[in-house]
Amino acid sequence: MLEVLQSTPQISSLQQCIDNYYFLRIDEPSFEESFTHFPHFRTTINVYQNAEIEIRRDSRTICHNQNKRLDTIFTNNISHAKKAFLRGPINIIGNSFRPLGINHFLSGTSFIKADESVVLLNNYWKGFEENMSAVFACTSIQAKTEMLDEYFASIYCPFDQNILKAIVVEIILAKGAIQVKILANKYEINRRTLLRMFNKHLGCSISDFKQVVRFRCAVDNYQRNAAKPSFTELSYNHNYYDQSDFIKHFKMLTKEIPREVLTKMTTVGNQDLYWKLKSKQ
Repeated sequence: MLEVLQSTPQISSLQQCIDNYYFLRIDEPSFEESFTHFPHFRTTINVYQNAEIEIRRDSRTICHNQNKRLDTIFTNNISHAKKAFLRGPINIIGNSFRPLGINHFLSGTSFIKADESVVLLNNYWKGFEENMSAVFACTSIQAKTEMLDEYFASIYCPFDQNILKAIVVEIILAKGAIQVKILANKYEINRRTLLRMFNKHLGCSISDFKQVVRFRCAVDNYQRNAAKPSFTELSYNHNYYDQSDFIKHFKMLTKEIPREVLTKMTTVGNQDLYWKLKSKQ
């Protein structure tokens, strides 16, 4: 069974930047699984141990390779669903950052680019691989969390785009349903300047960000609700024009209709980590 263990930072300054840490370890040599994961407004840094990784636009294949040490990959997937194929023993440390959270750990050149959703980050931070190797060697989730906290606290730096931070919070609180002109007027910022800020610091347009926030809110609403809301209710609750608009929006991001996405998702962690596992279909 594919099970992801999750924990949250214990240091208050990190809690504003990092949503959760997650850990996936499978020791079975014959293990094979594939799943679809969907766009999110959070970014991730995954560290793979002893793995050969093949990255394509719409998929990622991770196979065991004892001769490989560590690979670190940053993902900013805000545009479309992607598949992952896991084969053989797997050991992954994941770090899930809130919007703009990763920016608190960047100094100098940023690797967040509007035209790249996946970036190889080997040796980007001093001492990162050594610290991740120690985390891999540890068996206690609490101890792993403390080690990750200690490392990220050591490379934490201020990110002083306070207006942009406030606007991002407003979009999330509004579940993506707020007009750009309203935000620009409220914060007395030129609309073009705001668009440039999103592309520079979040690697996406403000319209794409709003769109994926609305999508994730609808997904979360459905997954967390024991009495599953109808698609008409989801359409209304998340400010889609009607059910056909809701379906169109989902297909644009997932390439599938909502029924194929929402009814077949599996919660693989203790937070909002939902994958569509092939073995569950």
